[in-house]
Amino acid sequence: MFKKNITTSQLQNWAVYSSQAAQSPDAAAGAIYKHANETVEESRKWYWKSIKAKKASALLVRIFTFAFLFAGTVLPVLAGDPAAERVRQLQFGVIALAAAGLLQLADKVFGWSSGWVRYITTVTPMEALATRFEMDWSGYMLSKSGSLETSDVGQLFPLAKKFVDDALKLQSDETDKWVAEFNNGTAALADAIRAGKEVAERTLDSSKTAAASAAQTGALQLTITKANADDQIAVSVDGEMPTPYAGSIWARTNVPLGVRLVQVLNLTTQAKSVVQALIVQPNAVTSATVAV
Repeated sequence: MFKKNITTSQLQNWAVYSSQAAQSPDAAAGAIYKHANETVEESRKWYWKSIKAKKASALLVRIFTFAFLFAGTVLPVLAGDPAAERVRQLQFGVIALAAAGLLQLADKVFGWSSGWVRYITTVTPMEALATRFEMDWSGYMLSKSGSLETSDVGQLFPLAKKFVDDALKLQSDETDKWVAEFNNGTAALADAIRAGKEVAERTLDSSKTAAASAAQTGALQLTITKANADDQIAVSVDGEMPTPYAGSIWARTNVPLGVRLVQVLNLTTQAKSVVQALIVQPNAVTSATVAV
C-alpha cells in the first residue's frame, strides 16, 4: 500500500488567536501549542512509518548482494577437475556477480538504502526539536506565577512558530535530497540501459560475423604418394574416424575455414602416419602432397 503524502492543516490567522487571547489567554496558548505539536507529530509519524519499509528493503538488498558476491567469489575456487564442471562453475560465478551488481543498481534507482538513511537523519532532529519545544514551553509556563495574560500569548506564538518552521525546514531539506537522488537514480538507470544496449549490439555483430564466417567454406586436396601401389590408406580430418581411400588424389569440399589437421595413415604397413596442419581459405582449394 502506498503511504499518504504529508499534509498540514491551515494555521488559523492571528485575528483568531488574538480574539481567543483577549477572552482566555490560556485557551489561546493551548490552541497554539496543540496545532504546532500536531503538525510536527504528523510528519514524525510519517517518517517513522516509512522507515520500516525502507529498512527492510535495504537489509534484504544487502543480504542478497553479499550472498551473490560470496557465491561469485567462491564458486570458481571450488570448481572441480573436469573442464566442463569448471566452466559451469565459472558461469554460475559470473551470473552471481552480475546479480549482485543488478541488486546494487536497483538499490540506487529505487533509493531503499539511501531513503532509510535520509529518513533517519530527518526524523531524529525532528524528535530533538519536539523535546526542545516541550522543554521551552514548559519552562515559560513554569516561570509564570499566575494565569497567562494576552502578552504571554504573543510571546508563546513565536516559540511555536519557530518549532514548526524548523521541522518544515528539515522536511524541505529531505525532499531536496530525494529529488537529487531520484535524478541520479534515473541517470544511473539510463546509463545501464545504454551499456546493455551497446553490449547487445556488439554481441549481435559478433554473432553475425561468426555466422558469416561459418557460412563460408573451402576445400582440401591431397596428392598421396604411396610406397607401394597396393598399399591401402585412410584419411582423417580433425581427429574424425579415418576413412579408407584407394586413389592417389583425395579431395573434400565444404571444409570449415581455419587450421585443419589432416592425417593420412598407411593401413597396410601400419607403420606410416602423416599429420599436416593445413589452413583452409574461403572459396579456395588448399593443396598438399603427402608421402606414406
